[in-house]
Amino acid sequence: VHDYTWTHFKDTEYPEWFGYLNRQGEVLLPLKGGKWKGCFHVPRGLFQCWKTLETIY
Repeated sequence: VHDYTWTHFKDTEYPEWFGYLNRQGEVLLPLKGGKWKGCFHVPRGLFQCWKTLETIY
């Protein structure tokens, strides 16, 4: 998952992530934000990962 994410979702030209890929792993839409993704999206995702890992370990 880590390798796929960093290889396909990361925009190497601008520091952000693409939101949508097709089934071949190619960028489907170049949108990087929208109705459900704003400035708190990444910190909230990291927080959710942290809380999930705390329950596992």
